[in-house]
Amino acid sequence: MLDYEYVVVGAMRVNCYFVFCTETMRGIIIDPGARPDIITSTVDKIGMKPEAVVLTHAHFDHSAYADDLRKKYKVPLIIHEMEAGILKDPYMNLSLSFADSPVCAEADVLVKNNDEIIVGNSKLKVIYTPGHTRGGMSLYGDGVLFSGDTLFCGSHGRTDFPTGDDEVLAESIRRLFLLPDETAVNAGHGESTTIGEEKASNYLVKALLERNNGRT
Repeated sequence: MLDYEYVVVGAMRVNCYFVFCTETMRGIIIDPGARPDIITSTVDKIGMKPEAVVLTHAHFDHSAYADDLRKKYKVPLIIHEMEAGILKDPYMNLSLSFADSPVCAEADVLVKNNDEIIVGNSKLKVIYTPGHTRGGMSLYGDGVLFSGDTLFCGSHGRTDFPTGDDEVLAESIRRLFLLPDETAVNAGHGESTTIGEEKASNYLVKALLERNNGRT
């Protein structure tokens, strides 16, 4: 069975998640964008054995310390195949404009839609959710969704950065809305929510879907 904890890191207040199998305590770190000291101390507090670092997308606020943690724990860095180039490009991942130092990293494992990431005796399914970036992905398993910067509580990801696309993001959110209403949604920023709650009351998403020829 999967369990998870998170810490909020960096000026952009990114949610960095620690997802682990309760039977084996093997787990993954999702979106380590800042404060590696807090991240490593949380790994120790949980008693988790990291087996991968996973990025929902390559923007610097989610990826800045992925390479450092990969080296520290000697684990693979995983990203969607369409996002690998952005991770290596400081302009595209916004670190050249907004970060203290450029982010330029090489992923070890490239995944695609419907691939599975093994977490101990459990697994997370990759759902390809581009729109915020061309290679954004969400992770789903045991009734829990990690949605990156695709779907937020009461909002959705921006599309005005390189490779962002309003229409593509709308289609990605429609795909997430096919999940059960009770699915817990843990986004890259902000509070947790559920699919049902966002379908019912996320007016920014409703406007996005209507603007792009869709309805909830």
